[in-house]
Amino acid sequence: MISNPRPPTPPTTPPTPVTPPTPVTPPTTPTPDTEVPVVPQAELPQTGEHTSNAGFIGLLSMIFAAFVGFFKRRKED
Repeated sequence: MISNPRPPTPPTTPPTPVTPPTPVTPPTTPTPDTEVPVVPQAELPQTGEHTSNAGFIGLLSMIFAAFVGFFKRRKED
């Protein structure tokens, strides 16, 4: 066990907190009366990319083949 060479000091009361002053709000800037013109965005070029369903069809055919092989193997047992 570790011994403490100094005797404990009596607890002290913490100081009371100070209330902060209320913040000063900065003056607001007047809003301009003129409207900002809206610039139309340019259209992106067509790159010729198209989506393909080949991957989806391949996945479906693999699932179908797995089911056919599973049921065919079960009937032989």
